[in-house]
Amino acid sequence: MSKIISLFNHKGGVSKTTTTFNLGWSLANCGFKTLIVDADPQCNLTAYVLGLQDNNEFDTFYNSKHNDDIYAAIEPIISGSTVDTRSIKPAKTLHDNLFLAAGNIAMAELDVSLSIGLAGGRFVQFAQQFVGAFYATINETCRVHEFDVVLIDMSPSASALNRCILMSSDYFIVPTSPDFFCYQAVQSLSKMLPQWNDDFKPFRLTTVKNSLSKTPPKMLGIISQRYRPHKTTNKDKAKSFQVWVDRIQHASKNILANELAKCDMVINEEDFRKYQKDESPFNLISIPDFNSLIAKAQENRKPVFTLTQEELNQSGVVYEKSKENQEKFEKLFSNLAEIVSKLCKLSK
Repeated sequence: MSKIISLFNHKGGVSKTTTTFNLGWSLANCGFKTLIVDADPQCNLTAYVLGLQDNNEFDTFYNSKHNDDIYAAIEPIISGSTVDTRSIKPAKTLHDNLFLAAGNIAMAELDVSLSIGLAGGRFVQFAQQFVGAFYATINETCRVHEFDVVLIDMSPSASALNRCILMSSDYFIVPTSPDFFCYQAVQSLSKMLPQWNDDFKPFRLTTVKNSLSKTPPKMLGIISQRYRPHKTTNKDKAKSFQVWVDRIQHASKNILANELAKCDMVINEEDFRKYQKDESPFNLISIPDFNSLIAKAQENRKPVFTLTQEELNQSGVVYEKSKENQEKFEKLFSNLAEIVSKLCKLSK
């Protein structure tokens, strides 16, 4: 069966979108047929992957009807038009094994209906059906297109939509950035996520058509994003970044993971250590700042580690440095893809 993995942090600016694309590409390189889902109403992943620059280009894409966006598939269920699910027609990317379920700004409009459904789920059978609409749609898409794994790029909020998406997942990853606000966010997740789990129990213990799976999602770990390497001209700045990296990793293991373990929402620490021996639990990987590479990656609709010299428009020492960084990023994301595939027990 395919595995659904969400990337979530209700604090913004932690590179969820970039990580979703780069990890998805790396999983596709490993031979897994991969679907990346843009569930953020800002549609940054869709713009990145398809190279859409403005509203006119978005309109052209949606009006072409060659592909579906996630909103078009689940809105009829949430609005009450039907309880039947259908597969999304995913868009192709520049990788033959990687596909996109495009986002839509209208996703934000679903929040009111979902909030009502969550409030009435204990009493109204139809509410149970449409709260599980996202989960049912993704599963049907995986069945029709035979995807091995799904990565979901979520928005930075605690909305009803995000609650439904996360609780529809098999696993989730928490990208982090080295600052005080992300440190606070990791701690607040230790209270928020167990509460979400309690709220969603009525939607799991049901036999309605679009019910959720019987078990809650499990956290695979965090990703330490956008830190500055130690080899920097500003040693004080590097030290300050490392302070927050250390604090966030400590809070993730000793606060977040401990609380999630009480409700079976985190993988076993022994399993983590089995596949990730170079980092402390539950830090999946540490990824340095992409710097100028990210702009070129977005311009060319590719991960940072696949850019050619021509696409970088560099030469000499500058290109050699970029090439060195690209090789590091490729190794990091390849390692991350391998760890994730083993923790999730993916099979081709």
